[in-house]
Amino acid sequence: MVSGLAIILWHCANPMAPQGGPKDTFPPEILYLDPGNASTNLQKDQIRIFFDEFVQLKNVNDEVFISPPMAVPDFKIKGKSVVITFEEELEDSTTYSIFLGKSITDLTENNPLPYFSYVFSTGPVLDSLSLMGKVVNAFNLEPQTEALVMLYKRHYDTIPLDSVPYLIRPLYVTRTIEQGVFVLNNLKPGKYKMFVLHDINKNFLYDLPTEEIAFLDSLVIPEYFAPPLVDTSIMDTTMIDSTFLEADSLNVADSSFYILIGNDTINIHEDIPLPDTAVSDSVLVMPDSLADTMAEDEKLYNYYNLRMFREVDSTQKLLEAKLDKESLLKFVFRFPLKNPSISVMDTILEPGWCLIDWNQRMDTLIYWLPEIFTDSLTFIISDDTLVLDTVELPLKEPERKGRFSKKDDDPEPLAFGTNMRNSKMNLNGKAVMEFEYPVMDYDFSEVILIEEADTQFFQPVFTDTILRKKLRFDIPWKEKTSYEVIIPDSVITDILGRQNDSLNYRFTTKAFEDYGLLRMKVFTSDSLNPYIIQLLDEKDKLLKEDMIMNSAILKYNYLLPGKFKVKAIRDKNRNERWDTGDYLKNIQPEYVFYFPELIEVRANWEIEEEWEIISE
Repeated sequence: MVSGLAIILWHCANPMAPQGGPKDTFPPEILYLDPGNASTNLQKDQIRIFFDEFVQLKNVNDEVFISPPMAVPDFKIKGKSVVITFEEELEDSTTYSIFLGKSITDLTENNPLPYFSYVFSTGPVLDSLSLMGKVVNAFNLEPQTEALVMLYKRHYDTIPLDSVPYLIRPLYVTRTIEQGVFVLNNLKPGKYKMFVLHDINKNFLYDLPTEEIAFLDSLVIPEYFAPPLVDTSIMDTTMIDSTFLEADSLNVADSSFYILIGNDTINIHEDIPLPDTAVSDSVLVMPDSLADTMAEDEKLYNYYNLRMFREVDSTQKLLEAKLDKESLLKFVFRFPLKNPSISVMDTILEPGWCLIDWNQRMDTLIYWLPEIFTDSLTFIISDDTLVLDTVELPLKEPERKGRFSKKDDDPEPLAFGTNMRNSKMNLNGKAVMEFEYPVMDYDFSEVILIEEADTQFFQPVFTDTILRKKLRFDIPWKEKTSYEVIIPDSVITDILGRQNDSLNYRFTTKAFEDYGLLRMKVFTSDSLNPYIIQLLDEKDKLLKEDMIMNSAILKYNYLLPGKFKVKAIRDKNRNERWDTGDYLKNIQPEYVFYFPELIEVRANWEIEEEWEIISE
């Protein structure tokens, strides 16, 4: 069966006769238009749409789009009709499309007239070419709705083609709808530049750094989409009433015609020609889902897939420098530093005056201050030979006054987090403590571990030997076993002089049969680039990450029952992370792929999957 996409391409509404029931769930039905849809040589400055019920207008400035772009006309309600008045002079010999979005709803139940478009030409010819495709988020492949898909002509007199999204409003524009799909209609023949924009300030220009974009590397050429017909030889023709209701009898001029199928009247744009045979032999139908329909038409026509991303300013910059909390200075940079240097002006400092902590990406620096010896310091911050900034920072927090102010004789307890407060411990996990501030002094000689009834002294270890903020208990877990960890009072002291109270933690380990196991055999058709393979939970939390070339067998054990995703990133620049795109450098964001379905892991089950990643 040939797809029914073309019905949508000619901008028809889908009014269906109400089937009864306690609540009206049907959109308002268009009775006729003046002038009719697809009119040519239009000289009027006003359009009127008549409905079968009273309607209202909602979010006209946000919902209505016009190609080529122009000021949004004046919309007014008049009886059971909407009057559209142009306040800007129309261009000669130009085809205009007015996309109404969901700006018109019925008055009683707010049912919107979905995605209706009105098309007309100020000349004798109605442009009839189209483009279609889909827009997704480049990082997670989520469909992007409400994004503007914009076309620009191939040549501009004084502006390079790459610069037009910054400076010129597009020649044609539409908005992505269900499942991120889009259709651009009534286009002139030619080659166009395609650009997609989440237009935050609604000016049709790419002029904000927070606006997300997508682009194609090459020009696009619109096509003519032939009106589809359904072969009814396989249908029960007794269900089809061959009565054809002439458009003139309904005073709809050339805007619409109707075909009666069973008890339903389907309104179809007259631009789509009827077959020469009788209606009972062939019938035009409306697709249930535009996205499903376009999936079929992808096989017949050029189908453009675009991936949206947010650009990152490549200029290194100090984003933030502050006393984040007591005895902690924080410096945040836009990008990881290559060869950082931070020096202090006009002050002679003793060795060990601070502890330095970089995050994993090397874009955040923390100074921990064991002792406060002055009110402020001035820092000179450089990367390689480039001085990024000079900042003066206080070393003391402002003194708080009032009834909630801290009293000197009220010692604060040692602040930390631990997973030993949980009653159950994962067999593949580690018992850990993570402190708010670095530990200055400690004595673990009296720490006790009780395994069932066996008592022993046990010394944990710091995994970061310089800062001493992360403490790990390397206990060889046994399944279904009870444990108790006892930490005596005042054996741990942080750089603020805070000490721990007596600590006692009881927990048990899970059984082997509580877990599932997943083996994933991964193949790639790309022998040039490494791939990052990520195991994610259903909420996209990263659980495990592996780097592979060509193929690998990955084993994920100790998985608690649940549903999991497997994601792949083609790491083209080999920096072991996903990278966004750069429009002016013509760099697309790195490709990501998902295993085609959620993987459900059950307790005491082993699952094996194979995944061949087909590179773009």
